[in-house]
Amino acid sequence: MEINIPIHISGIQINPGDWIVGDDDGLMVLPLLKADSWVNYGMDCLERENRIREEIVSEKSSLGKVIDVLKWEKR
Repeated sequence: MEINIPIHISGIQINPGDWIVGDDDGLMVLPLLKADSWVNYGMDCLERENRIREEIVSEKSSLGKVIDVLKWEKR
């Protein structure tokens, strides 16, 4: 048995130190050298989505006003 060696699974190379990230939809490999930039990108996306949600809830945007109208619409 060997430890800390690259492996291949379904055509994907996984190196020691790579991050394996998963959810209900599957897994992905983040190469160690790119992990920091991908994590920063993910945090930027989350921050942007939270800002949009806040605008919608506070009705500062037209989306917030549309949602307010839709709650009174008969379905």
